Amino acid sequence: MADTWFQCFKKVKNDVQFVELAETLSAWLQQGATIDDCDPQGRTALQLIMAKPAPSTLAIQWLLQRGADPFRCRDVRGQLGELYPEPTDSGAELLDKQYRAAPYLMILAAMEARQGVDDEVASSDYYAQKYLKALASRRRIDALKSQFSELKTGFWQASQPRIHPWQSHWGGAAWLPQKTLPAELVANPKLVLALQLNFEELQNRGWARRLPTQGLLQVYLEQPDEQLDEMPSGKSVALYWPQVPADATGWRVIPEYRLQALSLSIGMEIQAQALQWRPYQQLPTGECLDHVLSTLPVNTRPSSEELDRERGSYDSGLMPQLSQYDAQWLPKGHVPLFQVLHTEHGSSLLSLPELALAGNDTDWRALTHTFYCD
Repeated sequence: MADTWFQCFKKVKNDVQFVELAETLSAWLQQGATIDDCDPQGRTALQLIMAKPAPSTLAIQWLLQRGADPFRCRDVRGQLGELYPEPTDSGAELLDKQYRAAPYLMILAAMEARQGVDDEVASSDYYAQKYLKALASRRRIDALKSQFSELKTGFWQASQPRIHPWQSHWGGAAWLPQKTLPAELVANPKLVLALQLNFEELQNRGWARRLPTQGLLQVYLEQPDEQLDEMPSGKSVALYWPQVPADATGWRVIPEYRLQALSLSIGMEIQAQALQWRPYQQLPTGECLDHVLSTLPVNTRPSSEELDRERGSYDSGLMPQLSQYDAQWLPKGHVPLFQVLHTEHGSSLLSLPELALAGNDTDWRALTHTFYCD
């Protein structure tokens, strides 16, 4: 009977499958099965369910109600940390996180019921309220954005698997035409590839209308000698190809232009990071925003804290809306193109003069790199 008991729980991948097996499982309990019996690998039924990619909340509830030991489940708070609400989350993403967090909240609540709430760490109620507040805040922000006929679009960066040479990415080896190296790179051997941007990935949204609709941009920065405690100099070269190559024919990979400086890397390791662009709408600032806010019912207006949190998510990525602090580093008359926070507590800001940013006719020779430390 024990083998059949565990086989049933191994089959449960969602709530519907559990409902179909619940009557059978209840019968086995009445016949002498023990709720915390272990399989040959030492796992209880609750552990088997929690090991699934999307644990069945009904199965967890059923097991806990019958006395299953929640402390057999490990890293519950770690899983909740992975699902913590972020200012960049959409309403749909918050709902998805809330749903996927529910099993871990049930386990945490069961632990608290047995041992009490630890004041030193976040409780299950804290996490539950966090999702509700984040959803309510996102709905107020989205309702506010709906009052504007047109908003600028920025792009948050997210990592993704590296599949082909022409993806947008930070760092990594450079692919260049086989015939001759660009003169700008030959003239300065300290230059390394920092950013590659494939404009077709932006799908010509919002602010992207001022960017090329296609083509490949490579931005090379002068790499500092970190053994000599050098800081990035700000020297840069931008190379632009109007057409993204269909394949690698006529191109070659050149490892010598690989970024090696930790001060210019993203994350804790020096490695290429393929970038995925997530578009979002940016709220305006100043009198325009104040006027629209004044027309909304008080109970639907985002609070000042919610607005600060929302705008704080705009100051990095592609076509960012810089914070007041970051804006002081933007060269006069320039538009921010891309900002990234580096591992070593510094930021790289790539920008262009307002008039140089002109879609497919953008003058990339005017691109400027500004490195600054907090």
